[in-house]
Amino acid sequence: MGPVGVEVPIIGSDYVKWIEVSVPTALNNNDCGASFATQAKDYASSTHIGDAPFLVWRIQMTLPNALELFELHLNQEFPGVGLRLTFSCPLYPFGFVCRSNQISEAGSDSHYLLYALTVSGVAYLLKLSKDISAYSSCFVFPKEDLVELDLQTNSSNGPISSVAAAPGCLVLGRDDGSVGCFQLGLLNQTAPGFQHELRDDSGIGVLWSFVSRGRTIKPVKDLQIFEVHGRKLLFVLHIDGILRVWDLSSYCKIFTLALSVTLEGATVTRLWVGEPKHDSTTVPLAVLCKSSLEVGLAIINVYNLHYSIGDKMFLSMESSHQSIPQEEGECVDVKLTTDKIWILKDNGLVYNYLLHTNTAMEEAGCYVSQEEFVADQLFQSLENSVDDLILMANSVFSSGKEHIFPLVSSIFL
Repeated sequence: MGPVGVEVPIIGSDYVKWIEVSVPTALNNNDCGASFATQAKDYASSTHIGDAPFLVWRIQMTLPNALELFELHLNQEFPGVGLRLTFSCPLYPFGFVCRSNQISEAGSDSHYLLYALTVSGVAYLLKLSKDISAYSSCFVFPKEDLVELDLQTNSSNGPISSVAAAPGCLVLGRDDGSVGCFQLGLLNQTAPGFQHELRDDSGIGVLWSFVSRGRTIKPVKDLQIFEVHGRKLLFVLHIDGILRVWDLSSYCKIFTLALSVTLEGATVTRLWVGEPKHDSTTVPLAVLCKSSLEVGLAIINVYNLHYSIGDKMFLSMESSHQSIPQEEGECVDVKLTTDKIWILKDNGLVYNYLLHTNTAMEEAGCYVSQEEFVADQLFQSLENSVDDLILMANSVFSSGKEHIFPLVSSIFL
């Protein structure tokens, strides 16, 4: 496994004018000192829907109360204006953006919906105009475009350890192993069915499972939502290596498996779900395992999950899996395509072929700078710039990533 590319500054990314807008709160008990989640790292992500531009956003530890976002067009210069939303409390390293018409047909295509979460346990749903400049004269975000959800009422369930979202759905994983689903943006908070707790029990066993959950179900490490044939599936990875899959249409568990960890003294930390091939019923999964015995020692295991759909959905996992040692550099993010696994590290980008495609093939590529002025950018100072934002944004590996390489290959070495 060798290097594929190195990120370099993009022309024009050394300056962005931020439109600053504060997000109001109507909650009287919004205590920022009461932490139901932790902000342990910087966070960045992006979304790309259809022919729309990429929407990139980030949360920095240096500005823990702010979420910054801007639009990135592949065929235009780097945007000079971005939107900085400032919340009353520090933010959890999470964000999700979709179009409003992805939740309801009555939704407008001219707006985005942004999901955010504070460490104090308050979830936000903001209706954002696609025209960021529309907020240039707006110092306070409009209350009519804002929904708040107070999660502190469920504080007995334990601190939040992982968050995921899909259009109209917010999912929280907690340290006590429980998982809560909220139809935020789809249903009113007082409507029946707005909130569901996913329990690994049924019938008369509910009470006993509730009492013993702290001993039998380990903390949630990661959550991923994956849609197949119109069904949203929730993948829940627990710290002990147990993988559970839930059908969010019925809130029923449809699969459980104890993943084998081949690295001694390692624990699972991250989960990624790939896209199946066309006319295929196999979905690749990648799990990052980090050693607790040696700093920097990690491995990524890739599994093949098979599904069949009839009256019910059935899942099964192949007994064998592919192991990819992480010898140099910290793993930042992973993207699984139909035949490759792309691994973004803090020192570069690498890829491997998936074994189900060609068990003997392992190849490294190199994207060469095509213009001299781009190469000169390598020696520019990064001080007081937002080049780190581009580095973080690329860590997302959005669904259109494979289409980006032919357009921006000149910035890879």
